[in-house]
Amino acid sequence: ALGGKDGSTLPATAEEFEKWADGIVNDGLPTTETMKKAQEVYDELDQTLSENRKKKAANAKKIETLKGEIEGDEPKLPDAVKSLVDKTRKNKDVTDEEIKSAGNALIKDLQEKITAAYEKAKGENKSDDPNVQKYLGMLKNITGDDAITVEPNESGDIKIKTGAKELQLKDDITQKDLEEPIEELTQEYTSYHDKKEQIEKLEEENKKITENSKQAIENANGILKEYDNGITEYVIQVKGEDEEGYRIGKIASFQIQSLLVA
Repeated sequence: ALGGKDGSTLPATAEEFEKWADGIVNDGLPTTETMKKAQEVYDELDQTLSENRKKKAANAKKIETLKGEIEGDEPKLPDAVKSLVDKTRKNKDVTDEEIKSAGNALIKDLQEKITAAYEKAKGENKSDDPNVQKYLGMLKNITGDDAITVEPNESGDIKIKTGAKELQLKDDITQKDLEEPIEELTQEYTSYHDKKEQIEKLEEENKKITENSKQAIENANGILKEYDNGITEYVIQVKGEDEEGYRIGKIASFQIQSLLVA
């Protein structure tokens, strides 16, 4: 059991500990009230360490799962789109120039998406494929050009025809206009960084749990007493900053108790 001079606090210095230990050995058992309070300290420490170990193990399992899900290189995005996405995720203001830069990058990406969707489409009229039409609709929205069409070339490739001379952002483009294509094109990127943030939070939480365990051990001061027929025979003081020292003290206590019984 753990015990202190007054049942609530434990010796803080080596000199106080020696006086306290001598008092216990010479005077026999502490009072019933002191022993009760000491046992409460001991039980609370065991419970705290047990709960902390379970929390850390659960967090470690989540971290392992999340790391497995984002294994590999970070998903790539055009710099202008990446900047806009990062600022939006952090609730930061964006400028009109940043919106236009991201919009121009999206025009290029949407054309690539349309081409890829067209090549994967089946049937005679691939231009009517749902994915082709989805990306085409996004392109029309951010350019304001409803005359955009997709037509095959003689070589089998496709050509994106426009009502204007070239594809360009509409004059009154806003960040809201970019939300749908950004969400579509950045799902993998956003998911990757959301999971990285979760990992960082779980790792930080495990650090705090470790500190909590160290503090609990320090508060209990790692003092163990051994009894033989109700008389205090030995007092063990375990020094350490983590559970390893506490664990070694428990092992030593068990071995000493076994020798006393033998």
